[in-house]
Amino acid sequence: MERWIMNRLGFVNFWVYDEEVFPLKNGKILLRGSNGSGKSITTHSFIPYILDGDRQPSRLDPFGSKDRKMSFYLLDDRGEEKDESTGYLFLEFKKPESGQYRTIGIGLHARKGGNMNTWGFCILDGRRVGYDFSLYKTVGGKNIPFDARRLKEELGEKNLFAEKMSVYKEIVAKYIFGIEPENISDYDNLTDILIKTRSSKLASKENLKPAQLYEVLNESMQTLSDDDLRPMADAMNRIEELNGHIEDAERALDETKYISAEYRKYNAYVLWNKSRRYMKKHALAAELRKNAEKFKSDIEENKILLETADREYDISMQTLSDYENAVLILEDCEAMLANRIDGNNSKMAALLNLTDGLIGDSFKFKVICTFNAPIGQVDKALLRKGRL
Repeated sequence: MERWIMNRLGFVNFWVYDEEVFPLKNGKILLRGSNGSGKSITTHSFIPYILDGDRQPSRLDPFGSKDRKMSFYLLDDRGEEKDESTGYLFLEFKKPESGQYRTIGIGLHARKGGNMNTWGFCILDGRRVGYDFSLYKTVGGKNIPFDARRLKEELGEKNLFAEKMSVYKEIVAKYIFGIEPENISDYDNLTDILIKTRSSKLASKENLKPAQLYEVLNESMQTLSDDDLRPMADAMNRIEELNGHIEDAERALDETKYISAEYRKYNAYVLWNKSRRYMKKHALAAELRKNAEKFKSDIEENKILLETADREYDISMQTLSDYENAVLILEDCEAMLANRIDGNNSKMAALLNLTDGLIGDSFKFKVICTFNAPIGQVDKALLRKGRL
């Protein structure tokens, strides 16, 4: 987040300055001059006064004296006292990256023998004193500072004007430092630290010791009561309790990760085992489908063969019927008539069906077989009476 940085500080009709502007480099300024030239008055008229508008004499003098009053810087005219005077202090801030400007300032009016009036302002619309915004009017070659009413008119509705310094302090805290009014005590602590650290005892070489600096900073800090510390203590207890819960949760998370890793291994094994069985079943199913296709093809081929055999059978039967009471002579029938002891002789079965079966009885076939083999090699079924 970009921060506001001091860019210019200026005086109008204040002490020895009719109108004077001091530029700052990166929020810093170096004033050089001999003793009594006004370096301290120049800087301490601004810090911390322009930040909160508190003009107590002890805050204006870096040495802690209560003799110096703000009215002195308005009514003293190089040794001659004026009856009445109005002056201004302003401090311009800038955001270097975005080029935005914001200016705070205090107007002062002092009357000899009377009370002193002050008012504050904050320019939010980006106008800059000395460029497009003025704190005075020029009459007859003389600059006359605006009174409070005229300044308020010049500011308009977009900028802020404060008749009371307490309101002005809240404006500066919020619009320059981002501190809301409900936390204004934090802002007061910051200004107190500035006053402590600018004290002359820190400028003394003999007193510039760590213990002394610690004392100054410690005094600037607000003392915390038990009510202030109790929420902190409760928060620390809650943090410790939460840390315990976090540790328990981390252990539980580690255990869960271990269980999850083992469960993933188990799931991978189960999945692999099931996939292996599936692949086997898939291969078997593919083989069965292949066999089923082959069987289907064989069935179709056998149907064709059966149909062909049926046609041939019909033709054969028709042919046989044409040769009823015929004599069939078969020559060289050694293999056909051979004994069936050594194995099945299909030709023998066909011959028996033809001679002694239904076909032989129906068509009254007579079969004469010739062979060149001993009679003992002829199957005994053919030697029984009535077979051939």
